[in-house]
Amino acid sequence: MKILILASNPRKDLNLEGEIRDLQEVIERAKNREHLEVEIGWAVRPEDLQRLLLKHEPEIVHFCGHGTGQQGLVLQDDSRREKLVSTDALSNLFQLCSEWVKCVLLNACYSEVQANAIIQHIDYAIGMNHEIRDEAAIAFATGFYQALGYGQPLEQSYKFGCNAIQLQISHNSNFRSALSEEKRKLEVATTMEKVVIPEHLKPVLKIKPNLASNVDKSASEVTKNLLPSTKLDIQSYIDQALEKEIARRQADSELTEDLAKPNSRFNSHSSSAKKTRKLLVGGILGGILATVGVTVTSSWFFTNTTEMTPKDFFAHGEDKYEEDDSQEALKEQPQALALKTNDAHAYYDRGKARFKLGDNQGAIEDFTQTLALKPNDAHAYYDRGKARFELGDNQGAIEDFTQTLALKPNDARAYYDRGKARFELGDTQGAIEDYEKAAELFQQQEDTRWYQETLDSIKELKSRGLPSSL
Repeated sequence: MKILILASNPRKDLNLEGEIRDLQEVIERAKNREHLEVEIGWAVRPEDLQRLLLKHEPEIVHFCGHGTGQQGLVLQDDSRREKLVSTDALSNLFQLCSEWVKCVLLNACYSEVQANAIIQHIDYAIGMNHEIRDEAAIAFATGFYQALGYGQPLEQSYKFGCNAIQLQISHNSNFRSALSEEKRKLEVATTMEKVVIPEHLKPVLKIKPNLASNVDKSASEVTKNLLPSTKLDIQSYIDQALEKEIARRQADSELTEDLAKPNSRFNSHSSSAKKTRKLLVGGILGGILATVGVTVTSSWFFTNTTEMTPKDFFAHGEDKYEEDDSQEALKEQPQALALKTNDAHAYYDRGKARFKLGDNQGAIEDFTQTLALKPNDAHAYYDRGKARFELGDNQGAIEDFTQTLALKPNDARAYYDRGKARFELGDTQGAIEDYEKAAELFQQQEDTRWYQETLDSIKELKSRGLPSSL
């Protein structure tokens, strides 16, 4: 998931550097950090908006700065003076980018007006219904991205953001001063009269109207990473895809004898057709999930879907990517991309599943296809490098890790793994240099376990009497 942060502070009165630093640190420490990518646009001007959105194609757009309500958002010109962008212009821009933008977070005062306009075109928008204190805005963003980085769905992440405000600043109204008790009571009373809306109630989540009326609130864990727009028409999508898949497999003679007959109808009650339906629905659902970045590799879909409707999958399915039933799923679903053969995310997820199963060559093929569709995907380079390393192609692994670092200079794991590959090629000094850089980054990112493991690797190489820059 790519996050584009747009920062603009011509008044120079906000701690945007601190806010963005906190967000980056939260994401770096998150469980799913390898699936989150952050791009930043500093000192954004109106003319920068189209370029940044087209260049990065983010799923989440985060604006931090000032808002003015009806007049629009405050950006800046070449002289760093204030320049407003109207609500209509923003709404039209996100309509043009609605194919990839799924959420817009406007971390600016009085930005609910813009959120109301933008939500007509994208799935989610978050705006502020009042002035919001700088520390409250930072707390909300930190809580929101922390939850997102740990795999929480967007609506739940919004709630975590609101709660973060309560946890971090809810007691800041306690006055600490040298005033007398009577004066302090008067000051508190005066302040309470001014505070109409508590800080944690100022961020407001907007949901696209047709999405809000169709999304099933009881959706289970298997759908928490699905894009909301995919959930809307999933039943009709599966039904249509099922018919297409049946026709395709008939032509390829891959169906059972019942379905292989040219004039036969799909009989969902026959035993052979039931088994086929299990495979088809499981494969189709797996393909749909793969196309939106969720790797579901559980044989659950192939053993429990005979009499279930597509809607039931979301109420009862389980994401088993981290378990060992990936083998059965991939064996019964050789075409993870049957529905969408030009989707880079789907190739990437299938590559990850193949790598987990030890099919390194298959993983390399999928990661290579990912890069053909998305040339600047640092994660695909990194994971292809790991697969190449496992096959003994150390030079190829080094090239992929180097490309990863060109795109993500602070990727500690890429330095560490490149060090391993260099060591295998006999370049021990190069390995030490990479390990040292990895250790530095792990320490900065407060990744204690990997920091210590990297130090141990450096110590082992140094014990062989080799020179080091440390």
